[in-house]
Amino acid sequence: LKPFFQSYDMRPDHTEEWRAEQARIMTPLALAHYAPRNPQEALQGETGTLIYPMYDPARHLRNNPCEWKDYTRRYAAIDLGGTDPTAAVVSGLYRGGTIQHHALFWRAGGSGTTFSDIVAWLYGWHRQAPFRTVIIDPPFDDLVHELRAHGFNAKGRSRDKWAGIDKVADMLGNGIMYHDTSMEAQVTREYRSYRSRERLDPYSRERYQTATPIDHHADTLDCIRYVVMEALADGFIYQREPVLVQMEWRG
Repeated sequence: LKPFFQSYDMRPDHTEEWRAEQARIMTPLALAHYAPRNPQEALQGETGTLIYPMYDPARHLRNNPCEWKDYTRRYAAIDLGGTDPTAAVVSGLYRGGTIQHHALFWRAGGSGTTFSDIVAWLYGWHRQAPFRTVIIDPPFDDLVHELRAHGFNAKGRSRDKWAGIDKVADMLGNGIMYHDTSMEAQVTREYRSYRSRERLDPYSRERYQTATPIDHHADTLDCIRYVVMEALADGFIYQREPVLVQMEWRG
């Protein structure tokens, strides 16, 4: 076997200007992994283990398969950032038993984004075809009540974080969940930087992985997790990919 490396600019549309635009919204390490200029950038490491190592842009990104109104059920999730980034995702259940994350609202922390901006964005989708549920974090009563006053069936997010992470990982691993290609830069950055925390054993002085994700503002992934948990609570059932089992007959 011979090692092979392909730099980011092998694709005609991935120009220096394109990379500069990605650099504006990505961490340096995430950019190096997403658009490497050399093998060293592609292979450089980071502490911690990826929470979602199965994420693959080639497998988990696709153009939206239908119009917004044609999903069998529609959901939205909001993760308010304040001084941190703010995200909102609108998602639908598609025939055949898959979840499609249809569109993303994302603003950097301190950008001046208001709650009214998010409500207005959601209402544009809701007017085309209504949401079944809108999930919000933080799940403060006043925010839930305000969403309900605008006509949304709103509720606070599920508090079982690790159950949600497990379900998202299962859906990614089984080809159940997809993201529109318009979300590529942001979701890829978050998936490739969402890692477990590393700790130092006080006795052996060895580092080990914990079950705690590093807090790195994975606001889009949080929204995706809220949608997944709500869809499952709502009765969504998906089919795992079949596993080929080889059996040897001995007579």
